[in-house]
Amino acid sequence: MSFRVKPEILFIVERSDHPQETEEILFPPLDMYYAQETLYLEVEIPGIDPQEVKLTLRGRELVIEGNKREKTGSTTPISFLRTERFLGPFKRTIQLPYPIDSQGINAFSRKGVLYIQIPLKREEQIVKIEQED
Repeated sequence: MSFRVKPEILFIVERSDHPQETEEILFPPLDMYYAQETLYLEVEIPGIDPQEVKLTLRGRELVIEGNKREKTGSTTPISFLRTERFLGPFKRTIQLPYPIDSQGINAFSRKGVLYIQIPLKREEQIVKIEQED
């Protein structure tokens, strides 16, 4: 008995072996979902002042940018043994999957998570039928 591995499955296996070497690290990480005519984004921004984050909307493209700064205040020199946390400027562009109502966007931050709520725009149009005699 023989099995054929679909190319999609092989691709997933190859990518999961060494994610640091094969995948681009996307920062900040986020979850996006929708419910009840609203698109929700939850963006992880631990250690970042929400006032340092800028949201820009261009059509159906949302840009999240800011700067994660080093902690200051210590005058004692330190030598890092390992650093895995991201520092510095960041910019992430997300293609929104649905038409949105840009007038009703709401964003707030709580415990290191930026919550963005974007109402979806209805694409319905009523077409009036003209009668010709």
